[in-house]
Amino acid sequence: MINEILNLLNIFISRDEKNDKEKQWAIQQTTSVELKKIISKMGTREFRIIGLFEINNEVSLKELPKSVGASQASTSRSATKLEKLNLVIKHKTEINNKEWLLSLTDLGKQILGIKQKLDDRNRTQLAEIVSDYSDEELARFTELLRRINKMDFNL
Repeated sequence: MINEILNLLNIFISRDEKNDKEKQWAIQQTTSVELKKIISKMGTREFRIIGLFEINNEVSLKELPKSVGASQASTSRSATKLEKLNLVIKHKTEINNKEWLLSLTDLGKQILGIKQKLDDRNRTQLAEIVSDYSDEELARFTELLRRINKMDFNL
């Protein structure tokens, strides 16, 4: 059973590649050649960072690692990539001149709209999949995923 779980996790992880189906779907959601090019250059982490703006108008660069579950170095690289793609603007806070915030540009807001459509689509599909399971079963599964996410893969 453990080998089957690891195999299924590896299959799930491998679905997240440079030109995965979600990215292809996102590209199809716009007629803008510019947005298509931008989406094709984005990775999952960049999409996750853009998704943070669904709740906040500004996102703290310092909080990105915790928010997206990645290292400070990788989230900093992703933020720089988003800035180069003209999706975010990086600026210092008014209160603390050492803390950096990210804000969406107009292009970034368009990408956020596509990301929100994708999330809605995924929520609908997931709701159908989990409809056969009880709340208790889903709670146990969620706890299992949390524990797997805490595994130390840096052996």
